[in-house]
Amino acid sequence: MILALLALSACTPEADVSALPPIASVPVVPDADVAAFTGESKALEMDFAGGTNGAPYAMAFFIPPGTQAVATAGVLSDGSEGFTFTATAPGDGVVCSQPIGVAGPITVAARQRVTTLGPVAQAWHGAQVELRARTEAGVLVEVPGTRYLPLRQVNAAGDWESWEQSVDPPAGSRKVELCWRLVGTTGSVEVDRATVVSDGVPLPLAMPVVSVRWELDTPGPSGAPEGFDFMLPPGTRGATLVTEEGAIRFETTSASNALACSQPFSVAPGMLFRGRYRLRDLQTDTRTWTGFVAEVRTYDMIGGLASPAGLPFSVLETWKAPTADWAEFESAFAPPTGAVTGKLCFRFVESTGAADLDWVAVGPG
Repeated sequence: MILALLALSACTPEADVSALPPIASVPVVPDADVAAFTGESKALEMDFAGGTNGAPYAMAFFIPPGTQAVATAGVLSDGSEGFTFTATAPGDGVVCSQPIGVAGPITVAARQRVTTLGPVAQAWHGAQVELRARTEAGVLVEVPGTRYLPLRQVNAAGDWESWEQSVDPPAGSRKVELCWRLVGTTGSVEVDRATVVSDGVPLPLAMPVVSVRWELDTPGPSGAPEGFDFMLPPGTRGATLVTEEGAIRFETTSASNALACSQPFSVAPGMLFRGRYRLRDLQTDTRTWTGFVAEVRTYDMIGGLASPAGLPFSVLETWKAPTADWAEFESAFAPPTGAVTGKLCFRFVESTGAADLDWVAVGPG
C-alpha cells in the first residue's frame, strides 16, 4: 500500500510550511550539537488553541490562495478535544506540526476520524496523513517517486480509529512535519491526539532530585505569585488568578484551558509533590479525567514536550469534590523517558470552581 501511494502521489504540489512561527509558552533552548541528540519525541497537544490560522497549539494551517478550507481547534464529535480540518472544494490546504528533529526510525501514532469524504477519482485521493522531511536548513527532502512520505490513507468516511506507523526517514533528513490534508476531494477530518517518536534520543544524564518550595503569598509582576505563571490560551474566558489571604485563588466560571504553572525545575526519578489546598464551588461530572487537576508537564533537552505514553503530561491528582477546609496532598512522580525539566501545573478540566493554593513543593521521596 505504501509503495502504491509513493508511486501515485508524485504530482501533488507542496504546501510550504518550513517557516512556521516559534511555539509559544514552551521553553526555547538553542539547538544542541548534532552529537548531543539525534531525534525527538513529541506529543502534540491537540486540545489547545493558539496555532497558526485556527490550528491547535504548536501546529499551523496552511491555506494556498483559492483554497476553500478551514481548520479549528475545539470539542470534537465524541466530546474529546482536538482539531477539525474541513475542505469544501478540492485544494491544497494542510494542517502540519512544527518541525520535529529526527534520526533513525520514526514511529507516529494518532487517533482520528474521517467524518465526511467526497467522491474519490484516484487511488491516492482521500484523507492523507504524511511526513514532510527536511534538511537542517529546512529544504524539502523528497521521497523517491513522490514528494512526501505517506503514513495513512483513508478513502471513505468512518468511525474513530487509533493507528500507529513506523517508517525510516529519507537520507539527509534532520527534521519532519506531521501533516493532514485532503487530496483531490472534499470532506472533514477530526484529530484527537498524535505522537511522533524518533529513535535515537539519548537518555539524559542522571540528575539529582531537587527540592523546591513555592510559598504562594507574594504576587509577581504578572499577578501570578512569585515563581508561577498564569497561562490563558487565546479565547479563554472567565478564568482569573489572584493572590489573597496569603494564598492564590485560581477561579474559572466557564470550562477553559487556563493553567497555573510553576517555573521550570529539573526532574529525576524518585520525586514527590506536596501542597496545601482548598477547593470551593467545584462543578464537574463523573468522567475520570474531569475536575480540578494537578499535573506535571515535562520537557526534553531542547525544550520539546517529553510525554508519558498516550498523554501530553503526567497527572498527579484529580479532585472531584470541594473540600470542607484546607487539606494537603502528596503524590509520587516518575518522569517519562527523555524528560529533563518540568513544570507543576493546576487547571480545571471541563469543570468550573475555585481553588486556593497556600504552598506547593517538590523534593525527594
